[in-house]
Amino acid sequence: MASLAYRADISGLRAVAVLLVLFFHVGFQTFPGGFVGVDVFFVLSGFLITSIINRDLINHTFTYRDFYLKRIRRILPVLLFVLATTCIMAWFVIFPGDYERLMQGAGLSFLSFSNFYFNNITDGYWGTKAESIPLLHTWSLSVEEQFYLLWPAIMIGLFAFISQQFHRWILLGATCVLLLLSEYMSIHAPNSAYYLLPARAFELIMGATLALFLPKMRKIDPTVNHLLSLIGFTGIIFTALTLSKSDVFPGVNAAIVCFSTVLILISGKDGDNQGVVNRLLSNPALVFIGLISYSLYLWHWPIIGLLNYMAVDKTVSVQFAIISSSILLSIFTYYAIEQKFRSVYIFS
Repeated sequence: MASLAYRADISGLRAVAVLLVLFFHVGFQTFPGGFVGVDVFFVLSGFLITSIINRDLINHTFTYRDFYLKRIRRILPVLLFVLATTCIMAWFVIFPGDYERLMQGAGLSFLSFSNFYFNNITDGYWGTKAESIPLLHTWSLSVEEQFYLLWPAIMIGLFAFISQQFHRWILLGATCVLLLLSEYMSIHAPNSAYYLLPARAFELIMGATLALFLPKMRKIDPTVNHLLSLIGFTGIIFTALTLSKSDVFPGVNAAIVCFSTVLILISGKDGDNQGVVNRLLSNPALVFIGLISYSLYLWHWPIIGLLNYMAVDKTVSVQFAIISSSILLSIFTYYAIEQKFRSVYIFS
């Protein structure tokens, strides 16, 4: 495990995830469950981060310093730019009391605690108040960052005290237990279940579990890979087409999306033997959208949130303007900020 090979199909899967979220938020009725794109991202994050940590621990090259500096370079520069731009634009649009709450949300977004804040000040993710908060979407970034804060120490603990052959089975058991917790919270405390890490942890750890199982898997028959990829993609799209705000979520409904994502990751593990969907996801156009997906996720909701605040009707022309402006801004920040800071070694 000296290195981790780049997989174009994962970038393509990121594109599908962010487009589902974008189409849902912009108001396309075809995707009432498009919010499941965030759950695809959670699985991918758990998978990729655990693959990196596991590789470095095996090679005895893991350091907290390098791990967190890479996360800082990857996440913070664009986030800070979007937060600052949103606060500047909101100054001309929203009332003073709401602006004060926006600034509080921006500060907590930077500190990776905005999910707690939004859980406290809204009547749920689907509430009328929530749809006019320009930085509401940063709750998912906070969930991921909280996971990143805890996960390296957990992985180091596994390596220190438990034989490597048992690691993946422990994570599999943890995924099942945390899924039960998520389902319970989704029924009895739906707002907290949506926003907070305990109910979302199984999604990230499902990806983490796959990261440990995948290197141990034998090469899969091409026909089986095609079937796995089709089942996985169908599962994601089906939930995006059929789930709604009224369904219990995350819990079992999110698990369907997460397991579907796992199937696509499995069917694409052998570069010369990928499933048909993995090959389609490797299309250059989808790969490019996947590369800008972080910026696209950051930009789209402040635009929508401010328009919601101003009670702008989402006509077809407004929807087109939201999508096109989000993509253009994402391309700009991807090249001007994301790419620049990835090559800068701060605190050297």
